[in-house]
Amino acid sequence: MAKQGFAVLVPDAFLFGSRRVYYEDVEGITWGMTKTTTKRDADIRTQEEINTYNAWASDHEHVMSKSLFCAGTTWPGVVLAEDQVALSILATRAEVDPTRLGCAGLSGGGLRTAYLAGLDERIRCAVCVGFMSTWNDFLLYKAYTHTWMLYASLLPNYLEFPEILGLRVPLPVMVQNNSEDRLFTHTEMQKADAILREVYTLAGAADAYQGRFYTGDHKFDVVMQADAFAWFKQWLS
Repeated sequence: MAKQGFAVLVPDAFLFGSRRVYYEDVEGITWGMTKTTTKRDADIRTQEEINTYNAWASDHEHVMSKSLFCAGTTWPGVVLAEDQVALSILATRAEVDPTRLGCAGLSGGGLRTAYLAGLDERIRCAVCVGFMSTWNDFLLYKAYTHTWMLYASLLPNYLEFPEILGLRVPLPVMVQNNSEDRLFTHTEMQKADAILREVYTLAGAADAYQGRFYTGDHKFDVVMQADAFAWFKQWLS
């Protein structure tokens, strides 16, 4: 996207990359260090060590989520707040037009896009990739495939999951799904697409919504990227 003339910011999400939990951060806590995590974080170099860290982090997602609940917040709430800070930083850059800001991401990035684009109108155009389904899917069929960073307490009482992104209507959004994506149930992805299509149609903004299905598993391949970039050019140029 940068090569095509966009100014691009890629912020690490809470608990990912530079925002991750370091081994030494939990040293001395009974659930933190184990026989497989005796290395200091700075010593992680090999793929095996990276895989060990990722497995350790995955095993302790529930502990992090409990901690956030006890602190009076939620995992998606923290991620959203940090993404809004990143958006503010991007908007203040001299080379950026703050009236033409977009957001896109795959998988966890698609989840971040749903919350950020749905709740911050500064996002004038969005592309949500590989993360769109229903609460039923996240509960009944695919709960085991998803991170705790998806769930905000009581939110399903008020909004179906795609309706979070629907809050931005009539601002444009494209949702890219993979028909054989193992993280979601195909029929539930179709229901989510129908919900968003109805939201935009009822608001008189049918042309501002694009829901597309591609052949294959969880991915953001060249064909999908070309469609996403064209969508941004259409609405942000």
